[in-house]
Amino acid sequence: MRTNSDVKPMAIMPLGDGTYHFNYNIEEVIDEEGNKSFNCDTIHVRDISYDNLVSKMIAEKYTIDNELALHRQREIKTEEFQEYFDYCEECKRTVREALRNEEVAEL
Repeated sequence: MRTNSDVKPMAIMPLGDGTYHFNYNIEEVIDEEGNKSFNCDTIHVRDISYDNLVSKMIAEKYTIDNELALHRQREIKTEEFQEYFDYCEECKRTVREALRNEEVAEL
């Protein structure tokens, strides 16, 4: 889900109920009047482990059925499979970077 905030959101934001928002693709936006805000993609998760965050990010774009179909047809629909593969790799990079930065921020 795409969200907007007046302050730059943390990549991993505890919500106080044992769940988190994982914010990524954070970009600064300045409107016509010069007001600054931040747009980002957000997923709601209970577990902030690497595997869970990557899975949830991929699920935002691809259903399980879509993924299975792409894997079955990877030799036929090579361009679509490559797009899927590249997106999965980007999700992994995004999560690794966010978790690495959060560890530094906690120290």
